[in-house]
Amino acid sequence: TKSLLTAGVGVTTTTSTNASNDLDERASAKAALEAAEEILRSLCASHAPTFVAVERRSTALEETLITILTKISVAEPHVSHAHSSLDDDQDESVSAASKLSALAEKHRLRRRTLLQHSSLLELLELPGLME
Repeated sequence: TKSLLTAGVGVTTTTSTNASNDLDERASAKAALEAAEEILRSLCASHAPTFVAVERRSTALEETLITILTKISVAEPHVSHAHSSLDDDQDESVSAASKLSALAEKHRLRRRTLLQHSSLLELLELPGLME
């Protein structure tokens, strides 16, 4: 029985020591938290103009970005139209170039034929001479 009683006292002593350590840790943590909050308040007060300037610039930047986005939205259909027009013009210029090339080839062939057959050339010049 004596050993149980002694063991019980030891447990009670250990528990009260743990409780006082917990209270000390809580008190020191609370003091550290209060000190940190005071430092934070001091920093906020000393750098308040910077925070205000950053907020103003952030607002101005946001407004500018919204304006740019609006202008892009307005310009997008025009850009699409211009792009499609350029594609159409490019297709037309390619087809026109191929037509012109074919016409030039036909002209060369006819010219060669006429130069080789001078009598045909004279016949074709008769209406011009008659006028």
